[in-house]
Amino acid sequence: MYGLIGRKLTHSYSAILFEEKFGKKYPFELIEIDNIIDLNRYIDHHPDLRGLSVTIPYKKEIIPYLTTIDPIAEECGAVNTIRINKVKGKTELHGFNTDFYGFYESYKKYFPAENKNAMILGTGGASVAVAYALRQAGFRVTFISRLHKSESILSYKEITDNLIRGNNLIINTTPLGMFPDIYASPDICYSAIGPQHVAIDIIYNPEVTEFMQKCINQGAKAYNGMSMLKKQAEKAWEIWGLI
Repeated sequence: MYGLIGRKLTHSYSAILFEEKFGKKYPFELIEIDNIIDLNRYIDHHPDLRGLSVTIPYKKEIIPYLTTIDPIAEECGAVNTIRINKVKGKTELHGFNTDFYGFYESYKKYFPAENKNAMILGTGGASVAVAYALRQAGFRVTFISRLHKSESILSYKEITDNLIRGNNLIINTTPLGMFPDIYASPDICYSAIGPQHVAIDIIYNPEVTEFMQKCINQGAKAYNGMSMLKKQAEKAWEIWGLI
């Protein structure tokens, strides 16, 4: 048995992708839990569970519950894939991050060739994997959060037109615009966006988010998160030994 853990999963396509790949050979469950402390109880009640994907808001919170963590996931500070092993009657949770792989493999061909500055909207578990991938590609990264936290983590109120113009790659890693609240979008200066910009939204439902549409209206190229979802899932299946 395999599954996805998160708080609200009505938007998720993970089960659909899994069934398209494996049919009914392996059960896949959407596991909504209100608090990460409920995870161990769920695992104890499902001894046939062998792998989990992890989504909002538990990619960072899951780490203290792991037996081991992969070096890349440790550097990212976030885990989105867990392999579950049974060893001498004990349950071991091994954490990995496949988000960085999914992001890089999906969008590297769209990265701006000249301007190597990237702005990441959000500071959650997905954002750190995106930043890891971008730094491997030589980008300088600025995070945008609700509060100013450091020189590299600015608040939305600190975004200027010049900051937007100086970052030709903008990635939304927040849930703003995700189904069902599809008309929400990050509060940035869209008027400063132009044809030189590449906008990536890791949301995949809806297919064109409000953030993407606002960027497209300014002449930017925009891409959703479906490709990232598929590629990170394939990497997770590999970790689970299914492919």
